[in-house]
Order: sequence, then structure tokens, then C-alpha cells
Amino acid sequence: MSLTPAYSEAAPPAASLSPRADLRGTLVVLLVWLALELLYRLVAPAVITALYDRTLPITWAHQLIANPEVRPLAGYLRHAEALYTTAVRATAIAVLLGLFVVQAVVPAIRGRPAMRSPGLPLCAAIGFVALAWMLRFIQDDAFISFVYADRLARGLGPTWSDGARIEGYTNFLWMLMVAGGIRCGLDPILWSWAMGLALFAGSLALTWHLASRVAGNTATAALATLILGANYTFLAYATGGLETQLQAFLILAVACCVLQMTNSVHPLRWAVMASLSGAACMMTRLDSALPMLVLFGAAAASLRANPRAIAACLRLLVALSLPGVLAVGAWLLWKLAYYGSVLPNTFNAKIVGAKPPLAFGLGYVSSFLSAYWLWPLLLLPLLACWPAARRRLGLLWLAVVPVFIWLTYIVWVGGDFMEFRFMVPVLPLVAILTASLILAASARPVVRALLLALLVGASIHHALRFRHNHIGVDDIRTLNHFITWDYISYRDIGASLREHLSEDDPSLLVATTSVGAIGYYSRLPVFDMFGLNDRDVALNGRRIGRRPGHQRLATGAQMRARNVNLVIGMPFTRPWIRGNAELPAEGAAYVLGLMDGAALPPGARIVEMPMNARFAVTMLALHPSPAIDAAIRRGAIRAYPVSAFASPRPSP
Repeated sequence: MSLTPAYSEAAPPAASLSPRADLRGTLVVLLVWLALELLYRLVAPAVITALYDRTLPITWAHQLIANPEVRPLAGYLRHAEALYTTAVRATAIAVLLGLFVVQAVVPAIRGRPAMRSPGLPLCAAIGFVALAWMLRFIQDDAFISFVYADRLARGLGPTWSDGARIEGYTNFLWMLMVAGGIRCGLDPILWSWAMGLALFAGSLALTWHLASRVAGNTATAALATLILGANYTFLAYATGGLETQLQAFLILAVACCVLQMTNSVHPLRWAVMASLSGAACMMTRLDSALPMLVLFGAAAASLRANPRAIAACLRLLVALSLPGVLAVGAWLLWKLAYYGSVLPNTFNAKIVGAKPPLAFGLGYVSSFLSAYWLWPLLLLPLLACWPAARRRLGLLWLAVVPVFIWLTYIVWVGGDFMEFRFMVPVLPLVAILTASLILAASARPVVRALLLALLVGASIHHALRFRHNHIGVDDIRTLNHFITWDYISYRDIGASLREHLSEDDPSLLVATTSVGAIGYYSRLPVFDMFGLNDRDVALNGRRIGRRPGHQRLATGAQMRARNVNLVIGMPFTRPWIRGNAELPAEGAAYVLGLMDGAALPPGARIVEMPMNARFAVTMLALHPSPAIDAAIRRGAIRAYPVSAFASPRPSP
């Protein structure tokens, strides 16, 4: 097996602009964009402030400001920001991506190579990065990694919030990178966003390079870059706070290094880089071993077919395997010594303790293919029956095999509850395959343009229409709102716990299902009721459903055995009215139901704590704590006797 392209382009470039002129045009757009940004930052707040203070003689604006129904100055600033975002930034993004489409995508549709200019990838990268920034979000699961990273940065080791040596994260390398940012005084959310956007841009660049190498032409590279960059899921997970983009980038890096190794005059250098990149990929997520096996297997097979001397092939095999094996082996030995297991505890929570049925995994993959109209990809394995098709695909089989192995893995683990996050690591390979299918489907530019428009339209339709679906997959807006919504903000709950309780009793133990942001912002020990950070709950908690990562819940007996002080569960909130001592009957019934019929210890109480100016969260004070008593005496939280409520009903 030789890792060389099946065909290459021979037609001369069709673009009318020179590479230098194209790059100059790109830089002009960027300078204009930066100038408008600076102008807005300097002028807009001053103008709005002058309007608000009535130092500008604009009568209609003064009438608006005097209207009590109109929001105050902060509201005007937010409104101006929204207008600016939709007008200036969207225009700049459209211009940048328009340059890329005109100079790269249109020639590709017409069967001609794109102009070889650094301005084209630069246009695409900056335009799509800006678009990803506009879609930025953060999710609660990211804060689980932030908790481990924060404790590591503070010298407490990569342990859970209660000090337990348990691997409740699945992204060792990403956690180290976040810890480095925290150690330098950076906010983990902004730092994770910055790293994710940089990796997102790198993934686009590597996709261009890999597509042009495996297909032998820049037409496939241009279409693949557009398909990938326009994919809503890939755009959204440029942020989010998790390791998703790092894994996708490293898979692409390994593929590019393997190709360079087999076609370079210095193969040893690329073999070592491929080996170390593969090790980094596995240390980011251990399930990266699946695509690594395919890529390294293809590299080994290409060495066997290469007419090099046996000694040279052996040196390459050693360079390809030894550095990565040593790095991953040392990491696994450390995990075994530190955590007592080479597999993370999430494997116990999601697979060993309660594995979701295959139907959930099939539904997850099916929902993704339906959302982006990618069902034709399932026909690719059937092309193995036709030798002509195999010859035409050439190196594209290096993308086909990892994608279908990864899809099989997703089905086996039961998918995920976050919007198609598990699909992101192989989306660059999917984009390359899709671009190749579009070019192979027809030589007519109209047909190619319609197929490409269909895929981009599917992504836009998915972004606008997708919400929480029938198998329990949360959309990205919902994942973000759990952190930012006023009425159920995990961030506000954690901050309120820290303000009212942690200073008086830093060892107070809180039981909740939303352990990420609550644990990070409260700095209190947190008992994970879903068991991702608790082995006993992961294996022996009560079965509550089949949603991935949410199959088991801590029992009342387990919470009593751990001497939990506060039970929150999935936070139950209601409007907070100062001076109103009405009993929170519905919330009390919910938190009492979390005990699953277990006997309550003496002195257990229902308490309510304000989480912000508008809403309060209902909790069960299970075991007494000096901090809770002090907060009740200060009036910071309200307490009600359990006897005031009816018998608890089962929790949802």
C-alpha cells in the first residue's frame, strides 16, 4: 500500500487575481475590520453616555431615555452591541468568506484548481473563527475539568473537589493545558475559548492540507474547508470549554505526519512527530486509540510496500512506535499508581455501571446524519465492491475507515447527551469525504453547486431549528443556558454557596447532579449524584434512566453514609421574594424525593438560599453544619422543618 494520491490536478489556475493581490485584498479587509472595531470601542460608549446624560441635543432620544419602560444605559449599550455585531461583524465575515468562495470554491465547482495563495486559507480561517466566536458558549461538563485543573494549579493535585483521587475527567492533556492557564492567572473560560479557537483554525488549515494531499487537488481541499467551517456543530465546539477541538486537531496532525513520512526525504523526523502526536491524542482522550490504530496501521503497511532497505524500514517503525509507546505507557502507569485504574471513572458511570442500549447510539448517529443530510456517506463501504471506485478513491480510504470505526464506537457507547460532540473528532474526515463525493457525483458545475448549497443549507437549518430531541440530546443553547440563565444558573448557585457557606465551613459537603460549575464556583466539596466522580454511585447507584451519563443516581443511603450536608440534586429554583416566608412545597417534595425513601437523620431541614437577586434554590439540609446554622441566624437562607411537608413523592 503506497500513500500517494490517486490523481492530481494538471489544469492551470483559473483565478484572475495574483496571489500577492489576493493576500493584499485580505489584509485590507482585516485592517478595515480592526478600524471599525476600534471606532466602535472608542466612540459608541461615549455617544450613548452623552445621550443618557442629555449632553447631546437629540429630543427623540431624550424622550426614549425618559420613558420608564425603556431599559437604562446598560440596556442601550447591549442594544448597540447587538446592532454592531449583526451589521459590521457579519459584513466583515461575509466579505472574508466571500473572497474564499470566489477564489477557491467557485473554481473547484467549475473543475479548476484554486489559486495557490496564503490569502485563501487566511480568509477562511479568520472568517470562520470570527463566526465561531459569535457562537461561543460554555457548558457544565467543562467545569468538571476546570475543578481538577484548578486544584492542580493550586498544588492539590488532579483530584476531585473533596480531595478524592478519582479520574472523573477524560481529557488529561486538555486538563493540564487549562491548569497552566489558571496557574498564570487566566480565567479558565476565556483561556479554554482562546485555545479552542486556535485549534479550530489549525484544524481548518490541516483539513485543507490533508484534503489536497489525499485527493491530489486543491478543489477537494476548498470544498472540504468550506463544508467543515460551515458545519454548525464544528463551529460551536470551537468553544464550549472541553477538549473536543484538541482531539480533532491531533487526529488531523497524525494523518498529515503519516503522509509526510511516506513521501518525504526525511521520513524519520515525520515518523517521530506522528508518534508523539498520536501519544498526545490518546492522552487527550483514550478513545483516540481507534483512529490511531487505523492511521499507524496504514503507515506500517506503506513501509512494507516501500522498496527501502529492511534496516531503513525498521528504523522508521521504531521511530513511528517507540516515542508514543513510551509516552502513553508512562502516563498509564502513572494513572494506575495515582488513581488505581487506567480507565477513567466515567467508563464505570457510562458503560460498566449502566450501559445505554444500542438504540440510543443508533439514534445519536442517525440524528446527526439526518440533521446535516449526510446519509449518502453510508454508501461508501459499498464502493469496495467496485475496483474502479477503489482506484478513484485512492487515499480517501484513509478517511473512510476511521470514520466508520468511530461511528461504530459511538453506537456501542450509546452516543452522548451533548449536541453531536462525539462527531466532532472525525468531522474533518467527513468533510473531506463529502467534498470528494460532490466532485465525483457530477462534472456539471450546477449539480456540484446545488449539492454544496444543500449541505450548507442543512447546517443553517440545523442551527436554527434543532432543540432537545427525543433521545435526550441537548442543544448547544440549552447547555449554555444552564450556566447563564437567571432562574437556573449553576454559576450563580456555586457563587452563592461560596458567599454564604464556604467561609464558615470549607468542608461542607454538597450533593448535586450539576457538579461542574457548582463545584468550581463554590470551592466546596461536591458529592456527584450521577457518579462521574464517585465509584460507588457509578456502580451501585439506583437506575433512573438510559440517557448516557445519567443512568444512575445516588441513593439516600449513600448520601447518609457520606455525611452529605446539603442535597440539591438537579437545582430546583423559584422566585425569591424578600420577606416572604411561604413554604416551598413543590421544591421541598422534590429534594425529599431524592432521598429515595431513606430515613432522614434528626435535625434535617428544608432550606432556601437566594442564588441571585431574582431566584432562590431549594435544598435539603441533611446533616447539621455550623455554616448552615450561622447562615440561618444571619437570615442569609431560610429554614423550614421537614414535618411541615407532606410525605415525599418520588423524584423525577
